[in-house]
Amino acid sequence: MDLLIQVRDTEAPFLLELLEKFDFVKVKQKTEHSPVLESLDRSLKQMQDMRAGKLPKPAIAELFDRNAETNE
Repeated sequence: MDLLIQVRDTEAPFLLELLEKFDFVKVKQKTEHSPVLESLDRSLKQMQDMRAGKLPKPAIAELFDRNAETNE
């Protein structure tokens, strides 16, 4: 059975902690972000990591190769 429960943000951590203690309950948090916003957030995080040196930056040639593949 799936249930949707709306809880105030201030009470959510308590309820999540309580529900996770039951081994017969699976908790999935639903975000209200659209897939486009989630993708944008991931892209921004990836760009910040590249600037901070945590991720390698792709070569310009690789970007053009990827673009050419998607246009075919």
